[in-house]
Amino acid sequence: MGGDEFVVLLDGVTPEMAQETGHRLIAEVAASYELSGEMRASVGASVGIAMSPDHGAEVADLLAVADAALYEAKSGGKSRCCLASVETNLSALRRLKQSEPRGPMASAA
Repeated sequence: MGGDEFVVLLDGVTPEMAQETGHRLIAEVAASYELSGEMRASVGASVGIAMSPDHGAEVADLLAVADAALYEAKSGGKSRCCLASVETNLSALRRLKQSEPRGPMASAA
């Protein structure tokens, strides 16, 4: 996770409820904020959603899938929310596997 990313954990929600929460987060973040005097700032956000157990049970798997869904949301424009699809899930898990250490040095770590 990068410096401008964070995780929200929701328990016992449906994909629709998770997406609604994502849209509410985007709306709250997008509000204009007063900095000082007449200066105002606005911020944008995009949301990637992964659901357990549909997209994995391990934290690393879920984070990889959510990150891939976030990339998909960002590639579609600003202030979007994207629930991971089967394709997103497979792509993220392939990237995660490729990043795992291999060979004799990996077992020594």
